[in-house]
Amino acid sequence: MNTEEVSYLLSQIHKFYPIGLPGLTGFPGEEEYRAIGSNKIDKVISKESTPWTSLIAKLQMGCSFRIRDLAHRQFPSYSMEIIFGEQEERGIEIFQKLILNVSLLCARFTLFFEDEHRFKNYNTGAGTIPIYTVLSMEQNPLFERQQQFIHTIKKVVPEYFPDYTFLPHRSLFATDIQGGLPYPALYQDNFPFYTYLFDGAFTRSESIHILK
Repeated sequence: MNTEEVSYLLSQIHKFYPIGLPGLTGFPGEEEYRAIGSNKIDKVISKESTPWTSLIAKLQMGCSFRIRDLAHRQFPSYSMEIIFGEQEERGIEIFQKLILNVSLLCARFTLFFEDEHRFKNYNTGAGTIPIYTVLSMEQNPLFERQQQFIHTIKKVVPEYFPDYTFLPHRSLFATDIQGGLPYPALYQDNFPFYTYLFDGAFTRSESIHILK
């Protein structure tokens, strides 16, 4: 990202989060953050027609893949999973998806593949199974085959969200913000742009690998 883009994203983060004083109560930006999220959820519950529902309908036309709408999530953004396949090999479940995320905290959207590997035969002793996730775009094996579909998504989104532009996922995950605490994080750490402005679903850990 260039300096102008970074400055814009930083300004939006400072608008909604008390950077430098995490945990500050009564911060006006937090109230606006929650109002945006509540407004989105109210429209989801009432099944109101929105640019997001129109975008999904547009993408479903002529699309052979299953689209899962994730607008019910509390974060002030819209996201969807386009599911390419689910398979199992030697006790490893593999889920291949394309994630589209449209932020409501900044005029940007991003798009990337999520390959989730679940090692179901391993006994961790905690009632859970090991999960390894790879987030990628150009380096994903599906990229060449789905390049036209990806191009279509990038072209269609601004038709329903005017003034929105695309940002590569890797730059959003690679840049950390210091002195902040995204809602509703419970521990102090350096979180990336993505966690503040797009979604809190992917937190940095050894089980998540970010590729181009």
